[in-house]
Amino acid sequence: MSGLSAEGSSNEQSLRKENLMHALSDWRELFIFAQNVLLWKKRYFSYIIAAVVTCLFLIWWWIEASIISTMAVLLFVLVTADYFLPTWGSRLRGSAPWESAQENEYEQVCTQLLNAYDWITKAWQYSQTKKHSNPKSYVVSVSAFLFILGMFGYSINNTFLLYVFVLCACLLPGAFHKGIVQQCIGTACRKFQKLKRGKEHSKVN
Repeated sequence: MSGLSAEGSSNEQSLRKENLMHALSDWRELFIFAQNVLLWKKRYFSYIIAAVVTCLFLIWWWIEASIISTMAVLLFVLVTADYFLPTWGSRLRGSAPWESAQENEYEQVCTQLLNAYDWITKAWQYSQTKKHSNPKSYVVSVSAFLFILGMFGYSINNTFLLYVFVLCACLLPGAFHKGIVQQCIGTACRKFQKLKRGKEHSKVN
């Protein structure tokens, strides 16, 4: 019975991936390019990401655009890209045909998008479960988080906070892929354990 359930789940996952790959087929060249940039497939991509994000926020800060104007520009860019990409997508890869290696990369992108969607869905379901099982704890924890977030927004410039958030979000995939985050976490854990052992040794003495 469990084998049938696992097989059904695998088939459902494959069907979801195929549907997503078909739905995003017009954007596949752009998705592969974005993945190569975000994962720092070339060493200088991290510097390009930081430079582009910084320039965009400097322009936004300089022209003092409102939130509505910013959203209108972003939506205009998305609509324009959605219109022209099906025509220009083939030009991005030149005269070379779509190869199996590119198809595998595109499949990996779609798999990662599905995993991210599943993670967000599970996180939402977990929060709703906590809300119904322990509503007081849920309200206190969410209120505390929102209060701290509001204090940050009140104390620090919102544009700067958004810049730091976007920059970190764009650099994190590459930092994970290159093992930088894991290395930093491992170093911090070793230092914490060393500090903890030092305190226990001093208590013994």
